[in-house]
Amino acid sequence: MLHSRVRSQLRSRYKQLGLTLLMAVVLGLTFAAYLRPDFMLDLANRIVMCL
Repeated sequence: MLHSRVRSQLRSRYKQLGLTLLMAVVLGLTFAAYLRPDFMLDLANRIVMCL
């Protein structure tokens, strides 16, 4: 019983850590994209063309 509870807590902690790292990477890539305005303009144009 104790073993499964510890395993569940570890799984929850790893999931939270993974989501936090994923969010940090996405946020970092977003900030990096703003350093290249030509890329942002091209991306915006591609999005508008799809609509």
